[in-house]
Amino acid sequence: MFKALSEVAPTSIIIAALLWAGIAYFATAPEISTRIARADFIPACEQGVAVKADAAAASILNKFGGQNARNNQAAQGAAELNRTLNNSFGDSNYSNFINQYGTNPFDVLTGGAFSRAQQQLENNANQQRQRAVERAEQAKAAILASAPSQCSCQAKLAFLENRGDWAIFTGTLGLIKPETVENFGQNMAMQTAVCVQRVAQNG
Repeated sequence: MFKALSEVAPTSIIIAALLWAGIAYFATAPEISTRIARADFIPACEQGVAVKADAAAASILNKFGGQNARNNQAAQGAAELNRTLNNSFGDSNYSNFINQYGTNPFDVLTGGAFSRAQQQLENNANQQRQRAVERAEQAKAAILASAPSQCSCQAKLAFLENRGDWAIFTGTLGLIKPETVENFGQNMAMQTAVCVQRVAQNG
């Protein structure tokens, strides 16, 4: 091949072209792709990860809402029953009893067990709700913290799969822009699953 080329072009030009192609492939293509990714594609990638982090947190809270529905219903039911029983005693008599004994008549009859049960149900529901909120916040924070690593991984893999095209792009000083370079963001997105797995394993 080299001999055939030398018959139509001076050897010095061929060597210079091959040297330029090598520089483009091994040096300028990685550098330029990295700069373009950082400027144009990684910020958008990280915004996409942030959206996923919000969705993950919302999913945890929604799942909790279904699981904790019985606790909330039990707490609300106990409170409603307590109000109903107390109202049946009569407002004036109830107020007088509270003033005299510091509690409602049905708590006196049950040794305070009724109000303690109601309070325990409410405490359980509140504690589980708080734990769910904490889990959601932790999951969101973990995903957000992984965003730089995820997006850098996507950019790197997308470049490696199309390194030759980037070499053409940089070697021609941008005069030729292959489709894979033009659609670099889409190529990055195709690496999402792989990079999520890699970051999780390394995290």
